[in-house]
Amino acid sequence: MKRLIFMFSVLFFCGCSVDNSNTTSDSQKSELKLNIKGSDTVLPICQRMAETFMKQNKGSVINVNGGGSIMGIAQLEKGEANIAMSSRAMKLVEKLFFQEEHKPVKELIIGTDAIAIIVNKGNSIQKLTKEQLEKIYTGEVKNWKELGGDDEPILPYRRDENSGTSEFFKETVLNKEAYGKNVEQAQNTSTVISAVQNAKGGIGFIGLGYLDESIKKLDISFDKGKTFIGPASPKSTKENLDYPLLRPLYFYYLESHQKEISPFLDFVLSENGQQLVLDAGYIPLR
Repeated sequence: MKRLIFMFSVLFFCGCSVDNSNTTSDSQKSELKLNIKGSDTVLPICQRMAETFMKQNKGSVINVNGGGSIMGIAQLEKGEANIAMSSRAMKLVEKLFFQEEHKPVKELIIGTDAIAIIVNKGNSIQKLTKEQLEKIYTGEVKNWKELGGDDEPILPYRRDENSGTSEFFKETVLNKEAYGKNVEQAQNTSTVISAVQNAKGGIGFIGLGYLDESIKKLDISFDKGKTFIGPASPKSTKENLDYPLLRPLYFYYLESHQKEISPFLDFVLSENGQQLVLDAGYIPLR
């Protein structure tokens, strides 16, 4: 897992040519008009960044909207977004489509997320293995008593098909198997949380930045139950490096627009920008 984080960092430094300055002088202040759309996971980070950038750069207008990674990428292609937020890497077929449209894209890693497995606070279960999660989300196991819990139907929730989080979970936990027919889809992360809060048998998975005291996070094992670990605070570096459901978070933008939007990208990668990643509950690049 430490090697994985290292690879994220290498991708970040090799894939970006933006300046990494910490401050913006008066002579560098910019007036930008940006539409940023996509991942609900990245949304809390980007909202903080946009608000801070606009305060520092009077006259700038940055609109930030969620809806899912796929939606953000689609809006970028249509020219309705300057930046697409994504919680998963753009697929080769998507990149080829942009190239065929003569719209090559650039990728920027802005931070790291840990996907948390959540259940209702009344659930007695404290931990699950990857295999148990797979059985829950493929519909093989349907009652918590089969996993050592109460005699309560399991009510699994996930994001819809626009979600990079849902896709990442399917690839990483389900080994690309289909979700079970009993798995309820939610339009956004807040809906997943609300459903789990209100159903004793509820279970879901969300980005680290959405965790709060209204739900219970579980420890998970990806080594067949030998070791269990839960998503830690972003400040707990060692624990996060060992957590098995880590993933980088991305911005995508058209190569032809890089010069135009570079003041905002510079800010994102600056010390101040990366502090906002941490403030939003995610793991900064450094």
